[in-house]
Amino acid sequence: MKVNYLFLSLLFVVTRSALGSWHKYTHHGSGNLVSGVAVMQSRNTKLFVVGRHGHLWERVYTSSWKWVDHGVPPFLTGFDRLKSMPCVLMDGKLFIVTNDGILVEHVYGTDGRWHWVDHGKPTDENGRILATLDATKCVASQGNNRHRVFVLGRDNRLYQRWWVNGAWNWRSHYFSFHRQIWPGGFDVGFTGTHVYAVGTNGELYRFEMSPNGNQKFDWDHSLGKPDHGSTIIRSLSVNTINGATRVLVVSATNHIHEWRGTGGNPNSFSSGTQPAGVSSYGPQMILSKEFQHTCGRGNTPTNMVMIKTPHTIYAMTIPNFGGFDPPVAIGTNSNSFIDAMPAVLQNPRCPKVFLVTSNKKLVEFYV
Repeated sequence: MKVNYLFLSLLFVVTRSALGSWHKYTHHGSGNLVSGVAVMQSRNTKLFVVGRHGHLWERVYTSSWKWVDHGVPPFLTGFDRLKSMPCVLMDGKLFIVTNDGILVEHVYGTDGRWHWVDHGKPTDENGRILATLDATKCVASQGNNRHRVFVLGRDNRLYQRWWVNGAWNWRSHYFSFHRQIWPGGFDVGFTGTHVYAVGTNGELYRFEMSPNGNQKFDWDHSLGKPDHGSTIIRSLSVNTINGATRVLVVSATNHIHEWRGTGGNPNSFSSGTQPAGVSSYGPQMILSKEFQHTCGRGNTPTNMVMIKTPHTIYAMTIPNFGGFDPPVAIGTNSNSFIDAMPAVLQNPRCPKVFLVTSNKKLVEFYV
């Protein structure tokens, strides 16, 4: 099928869906973005993203949009710069992994200024460095009433930076079963109680985030694979809404499944669904976090997830009675989207979706 790229390059593109008309906005400027976008829930609309030269950029809306350059941490040495998509722990606190594999924090202090904090690399109780971190991603959680940040080491082990007894500490979570974690294949619901990961064998695993954090070898046995164990998993999206955690996975054949974890069956996954026109053998789809909205639905919340393919973004409703509604294409872009989770912002009832493109620009889709 031929694509009219002149049409796609227009400033606004309108697409109909169950929410109404989706619009595309490409006038955010800045052609130097290289990471996925992180949304910070705050009094003002705030987005954080890493730029081409390793700077942290903020896109903030007060009475109008503006860019703020937060620069680079002054303690980075040599050619080390910020790299990973930021992960937000709370209003005024986010984390990023650098090129050289260290974890840094950017925090808004009581003095009304932003400050950088060097968390370094994972260490044991004696201060010995355990691993250099992989700069693909980090995920933040407040599960079990603890502030935690999870990162993957280049040794394919998961590490936790968690706050306890008034200080930050490292905790390692060795991935046993003679497997490794698939690159970027870990996630957690922000207020959930478990961390989930995809092994290089394509199976789903998890461990419980104990309040005291004193467990190392605490991964559950395999939770299996979709299609009665015959289909391998390549990515996942986990979120916790109103105390309920949902785990969505994308298979190697670009089908979306939900892990249901019932009855002790290790392969308790829903049947797969796939957006129309998406190839089972094409580039991997990436899911956003699940979210709720009341856009066009009165006061009744609707659960939804966004689906990213190289040039198209889809919206998929998840009904309360289970299963998935057919995904609906809500927008396209001539330059491909980078391989990062779509960022979703509630504004305040209708969602906005932000993605970075291969030409390093920010694109927004909104209702």
